[in-house]
Amino acid sequence: MFKLKKNVIIDFDSERLSVMENGVLLYSGPAVVIRKKSETPVALAYGKQAEAQRDMVKNNEFYCHPFKNGKIADEKGARLLFRAVLRELFGKNPFLQLFVLVAGRLDEAEEQKIIQSFALAGYNKVTLLPRPQILAKLLEYNCLYGALYMDADVSEFVLAQNGDVISAHTIGVSFTAAAEVLRNKFLADQKLNVPLDASVRLAVEDCSLFPSDVTQLSVHGLDTVTNQKKSVIVSSRETFPCLESVYSNITELISAVLFKERPGRRQWAGLGMILVALVLLNV
Repeated sequence: MFKLKKNVIIDFDSERLSVMENGVLLYSGPAVVIRKKSETPVALAYGKQAEAQRDMVKNNEFYCHPFKNGKIADEKGARLLFRAVLRELFGKNPFLQLFVLVAGRLDEAEEQKIIQSFALAGYNKVTLLPRPQILAKLLEYNCLYGALYMDADVSEFVLAQNGDVISAHTIGVSFTAAAEVLRNKFLADQKLNVPLDASVRLAVEDCSLFPSDVTQLSVHGLDTVTNQKKSVIVSSRETFPCLESVYSNITELISAVLFKERPGRRQWAGLGMILVALVLLNV
């Protein structure tokens, strides 16, 4: 039986847009769109298709990342991307209830911009869910006290008790920041120009947080001298300092928060796994 009323969760950052329903990931693709440069925006491609056509964009077309730092940077692009993805998955369903995960530090103007983008895309039933509140509920369910969330734009650290947020902090340390450091390293050491999206994937999926790791990584890009395709092999030990320089800021934030809040014995136990992981970053 076809169910008209659907509860859908949407998460986005500067690199990806994800759509989930009932715990099932329905869509996860690059947060990019190619649109015409006109007063009436028209989407020509989005997601993986747009990414594949990035080098074929014409003069009257615009390749854009609609999101930046957890906010909407290009309203027309965001509207077109939301409309294209949601219609692909659900069609013109007026009963669609959207729950959108957003950073905890958004002001009212930025929240309204997100809601308006969905409304102009044809979807009016939108509820914004600040990530700190979601993390607090997850912590209660798992009997934990603290959680660290990272995406391509920001990091959020939350302390919670009994499902309520005690303290929430958002900083501009992200996978994108780590990727930029990696890109600069490859440019300087290997004369290799690696696309930002590839660097983000490298930072998230392949690079190790252990300084002694000697896992070999294959990195692909363009030679900065010949402009030809080029691949190099590096070890996780070589990339670790890049990640350490970025993630040490998170260590400092969490240390400052914990010093201020002074958790009790049970809370310290709940923070054990997080703290061990963070200490390893600075070994």
